[in-house]
Parts: sequence; C-alpha cells; structure tokens
Amino acid sequence: MTTDPTTGYDVSLREEDIANSIHCNVPIIVRLDGIPFMLRAFDTVDNCFEAIENNADKRLFMITSGSKGRMLVPALKTNFPEHITRNYPMYIFCGNMHMIRAAGVEPAHMWAEDFVDDLIMFNHEHDLLARILLDTADYFTTKGDQLNQENKLESARHHYQWAQS
Repeated sequence: MTTDPTTGYDVSLREEDIANSIHCNVPIIVRLDGIPFMLRAFDTVDNCFEAIENNADKRLFMITSGSKGRMLVPALKTNFPEHITRNYPMYIFCGNMHMIRAAGVEPAHMWAEDFVDDLIMFNHEHDLLARILLDTADYFTTKGDQLNQENKLESARHHYQWAQS
C-alpha cells in the first residue's frame, strides 16, 4: 500500500510503481499498518549494492527469488557480511523448493545449503509475509529498547507502538 500525497488515502501498490522504481532507481514509500517503509526493487546487482551502501545505517529486509538468489546471496555475503547474518537473514521466495530439476533449473536447496545460517526460504507468500512482519516487530522492539536506554523516550514509544501494529 502507498499513500496518495494529494488525498492522504492508502492506495494499492501497482506493478507500474515497481517498474518505475526500478527504471528510476528510487524507493517507493509503502505503508504496513500505517507504518512507512521504503521499498526498493532492482534489476541489476550494481543498483542493489549501491542501495545497501547508501543505507548501511538501516536495518534492511532483503527478499529475492531462488533463481536470482543463486547469484545474489554469495555476492551479498562476500561484500556485505554484516547485512546477512543469522540475526538479519535474507528471505528467499522460491517456486522450486522441491528436490528435482525443473525447466533446466537446479532446485534452490542445492546452492542454499552453503548459506543455511544466512537465509530463510519460503514457497508461499503468506508465510514470507508473516515472517517479515514478525522480524519487523522484533526489530522495532529491539530498537525501542535501545532508544529507551538512551533516554529517547518519545522515539522509543513510537517504536514500541510500531512493534505492536
């Protein structure tokens, strides 16, 4: 969902929004339960790496397909090991989690075994969304705790509220 800046109403994220984001190499602001997030989609590894470098201070939730992940995950793990860890895994949405070769493509488990501590694989979008929501809530709670310790109480309160949304 995105917010129409002229009306303030939530509108559905459209395919052309994503295509425009890729073409212009800019984020889309999406809202989940009223909480704004930046969504970035990429068609090149270079653009993805640039976005990671430019947002090194942020918690990144990275999602890729199994076929793209075969190339992307090893490169990300090599170049940005702090962004793909057991605490900050990459999410793989995979249509071929079966143990057979399909349409000339090796099953994802063949390459993913080398990164078992660094990624979580899903073959259903609802499971992926549920996990991202749980991990997002955990992030907001952890960040709220940190802000609370720093005596930034108003910001901590917002993070705790976001975690409950």
